[in-house]
Amino acid sequence: MKRLLLSSMILFSVALAQAQMSVKPYGDQQINPDGSQVLAQGGIVDDSKHGVKIDAKYLEFKPGEFVRAKTATIINKNGQKVSTAKLNYLIKTDRMEIAGPLNFSDEFVSNLSSGSAVVYPDADVMVGVGGVKASSPLLSANAMVVDGARKEAFLYGNYKFKSQDGKIKLGNQGAQAGLLINFTNRDRPRVTSGADVPAASRARFLELIERSK
Repeated sequence: MKRLLLSSMILFSVALAQAQMSVKPYGDQQINPDGSQVLAQGGIVDDSKHGVKIDAKYLEFKPGEFVRAKTATIINKNGQKVSTAKLNYLIKTDRMEIAGPLNFSDEFVSNLSSGSAVVYPDADVMVGVGGVKASSPLLSANAMVVDGARKEAFLYGNYKFKSQDGKIKLGNQGAQAGLLINFTNRDRPRVTSGADVPAASRARFLELIERSK
């Protein structure tokens, strides 16, 4: 029995190394026959391959395949941070499904909340759907895409936006209204609305929103 347990631990350690995933448990660990693991007291999963760290009060995971967590904080390689009640991270498809209530922040947006969200860690993209609101800059919309790699955000449907300096105030109550915000100059973002939003950019953002519902 001891030899079997030791063999299982060795195989599990090899799987962790191959997946470049390290684990710091806060309590007991349960290793299942399929190689998945349950941390009932929570812990920290560091997926260095995809640049994601998850600190949660409850965790289930299988290296290279999935992480499920409750009462969790997620931080990716570019500093995007999400606190959430529940998440389901499908590692192979680069899709992290987040249930509300949630709070998102990065170097451009603070205290953003939405009914639900999907994060794509490899692409450095977060899509919030349903009652999107943020305090800095002050904004709201039916949906929002935050593209950290391109330093852009796209507000979609019944949006309002006010820059931090108060010099830019925009709003549109149309269900298909869109506003593109470029944060290259963080203190003075550039905004583009309506038909002025490049068609290719709008199509990409709308595809992400639809895929994230």
